[in-house]
Amino acid sequence: GSDVHPALQPLSTHTLAITAILYVPELRALVIGAAGGRVVVVDLDGVSYQVSSSFHQHLKAVRAVEYIVPYKYVVSGGTDRDIFMWEPRTGRSIGTLRGHGSAVIQMTFHQDTE
Repeated sequence: GSDVHPALQPLSTHTLAITAILYVPELRALVIGAAGGRVVVVDLDGVSYQVSSSFHQHLKAVRAVEYIVPYKYVVSGGTDRDIFMWEPRTGRSIGTLRGHGSAVIQMTFHQDTE
């Protein structure tokens, strides 16, 4: 049998190594990044866990995930030195920041809209 929770099966197609994780209270969801470059949003409804979207634009491991509250975007960065902004419910890409000098291992965003 598999030791992988069904909600995490999309990650297991590339690797089981979870390299970034963030709980987003506003979404009642986990944003999970993996060594294979995939990011999934897992809804936590209290009864079951379900992947609501998946994003796979990173070429290498995802090392950081953040949620920008005012804009309702997920931002992910990794060892491919790229940062992607995307819509967490659909996985639709919003934009990309390329050309960082080294791996993106941490991100912090000012959350005020004023």
